[in-house]
Amino acid sequence: MTGSIDKYRTKSSSKPHWRYRIFAGRDATGKKVYVSAAGFATQGEAADAMHARIDELRRKAGELRKPATTFGEHMRQWLQHHAPQRCSPKTLDCYRGWRVVSWKTRRAESRISR
Repeated sequence: MTGSIDKYRTKSSSKPHWRYRIFAGRDATGKKVYVSAAGFATQGEAADAMHARIDELRRKAGELRKPATTFGEHMRQWLQHHAPQRCSPKTLDCYRGWRVVSWKTRRAESRISR
């Protein structure tokens, strides 16, 4: 599911308001179905509400979100599967020498490529 956030003004107020709109798929006849809400004071409030609504719609549909991977895990996968086709050997050696720092423990992992 994808969503968008935009700003709008009303005639009765000079302050802008924010709204979101989520594309929820198509119905049985092929018509597009949207879920929307408006009247948020800030863009952040609209974004938080939109993400909460998307999670709720996914739970109802039975979709489960994949657990987020850490940067280190993502980098290891990228180095193993994608970097050899896209990088020169010297660049690849340099990337493998990088260390990933965990923000929670403030410890550096030993090499990424392990």
